[in-house]
Amino acid sequence: PCRAIYVFNADGSPASFSPIKTVTVNGVTDTLWNSNRGMREDNNGNILIASFDVIYRLNYMTGEGMSKIETAEITMTAPAVDPMGNVFTAPVIPGNPIKMWTTDFTFIGNAVAASVGYSRTLEVSADGNTIYWPGYDKNQVLIYSRPDEFSEFALTDSMLQGFACESITWSRDGNHLFFSAGNRLTPA
Repeated sequence: PCRAIYVFNADGSPASFSPIKTVTVNGVTDTLWNSNRGMREDNNGNILIASFDVIYRLNYMTGEGMSKIETAEITMTAPAVDPMGNVFTAPVIPGNPIKMWTTDFTFIGNAVAASVGYSRTLEVSADGNTIYWPGYDKNQVLIYSRPDEFSEFALTDSMLQGFACESITWSRDGNHLFFSAGNRLTPA
């Protein structure tokens, strides 16, 4: 069995390398057989894909694997990326750390020691100092902030109480943060 990532050109036609069923990084080929949780564009336009316990970086023009993080944690959320290219990752399952990685996937440290609630995604502010964690089973979005990149993150606020958020992303211009909620299992 295999899962696939479908890639489309701007005119809606399939890209020449679509569908993507395997990813090769440093001569090792992985088949995308497990659950994929989401994608995010990195600071250079390449695509980060969360596939079970791995985050892959794919070249947006060719679909080729560029690098990967093997997180050793199951069922990763869609990652978040700040403008400097730092990557934020976390498992779907609560009680696990939200981790920070450099643009070349070197581990920086834990941004948050233990996540609260189940989540399928997270997002980070343009300055990299605010994390938006939508724990959909908690019906709110938690906000972790720090005054600067040298300080620790702390839970500072929450928003959208009663909203079972499962998807979050910034607008292309970075001025608006979009949230969506609701599926057959969680009330809207």
